[in-house]
Amino acid sequence: GDEIARTITAIWQELLGVDAISPDDDFFSLRGDSLLAAQVMARIQAALAVKLPLSSIFDLPTVAGLSARVRELRGDADSLGEDEEEGEL
Repeated sequence: GDEIARTITAIWQELLGVDAISPDDDFFSLRGDSLLAAQVMARIQAALAVKLPLSSIFDLPTVAGLSARVRELRGDADSLGEDEEEGEL
């Protein structure tokens, strides 16, 4: 499973007050605004211990996009967001 995506989804659920969030839902379509975006990004950075610029959520306003960026920053993945972790236990 994808712990990063689950963490980001939980933060969005809490701050947006939306229960059902899919990996490709757009943050701003879910009534997110720039003020909430700043809070979300601060929480993601704290929860996942990464330096993620605020601009990331404007460039990649989906859970899938942000998860891929976090994996990149952590050096977890060689790929840019393809979910290739599944079979590598």
